[in-house]
Amino acid sequence: MIYAVGVDISIAFSKEKYYFKYKGIHFKYVPHYKIGETDDLVCEIPRNSSQPELYELITEFFSAFCFANNAGVIVHTGIVIENDIKLKDSRNRFTVKRSLRVTESMDEFYRISLLRTPEQIQLARLYREAFSSNSVYLKILFFWHCLVYPEKDEAKAVEFINRFVSNLPEEFAYMLETVNRFVLNKIFLIDANEKVGVGEYIKDSIRHSIAHIVRKLDYGVDLKLDSWEQIRHLHDIERFLQVVVRYRLENDYDMKASNDMKIFRYLREDEL
Repeated sequence: MIYAVGVDISIAFSKEKYYFKYKGIHFKYVPHYKIGETDDLVCEIPRNSSQPELYELITEFFSAFCFANNAGVIVHTGIVIENDIKLKDSRNRFTVKRSLRVTESMDEFYRISLLRTPEQIQLARLYREAFSSNSVYLKILFFWHCLVYPEKDEAKAVEFINRFVSNLPEEFAYMLETVNRFVLNKIFLIDANEKVGVGEYIKDSIRHSIAHIVRKLDYGVDLKLDSWEQIRHLHDIERFLQVVVRYRLENDYDMKASNDMKIFRYLREDEL
């Protein structure tokens, strides 16, 4: 049986097709950005596997690719075709119109993050959801989850943000202007002059306003959808959170892009 999914991705791959192996499964990838349709990813379903299991593996791969390359990716669930055709000869497709704008071209899948643990895989999935969303509200919520997971207590995320801001690594000095802009204008506080840490502000004011929309009396500022002032403020928060999240995942969870042919490698047609 053949499993075909549609891949909406912000990368324009230049070759006609690609064959590769990820964690033991052979894949065929065919780009279609020139005609405005999702790319094809096709694989054979092994006897000891299933469509849901392969969908999880496929989305894991694209989560690893997304994190390594800051690429937007949406993977559609696809279809199963019951035939005995070989992968290299399959022309089966599951396609929809692309929704993600192409922002970069690539010749190859040059880099992926090597995901070996359940925690790394879940964090990569959360990052993919945040980065691929066009909604600043969803971006903030999922980047926040990237800072909390795998803990249940949000206190460690607050502490991590505060440590990051108080001792900003030199390579992120360019973020100072953005940080100062929202720190000096905390519009989601009832009293904008109240002294609260950046971590506490993002947790108790930003995240809660997005999650609950209407705040309890004297508990915070309501979220006003399409408010010009709030959206500009939230975009600053979102850009800051993305930087903090990448720093955490790369340093605390060893998710920097790397190579390991046991996990990912290209295939020749005669290997299929």
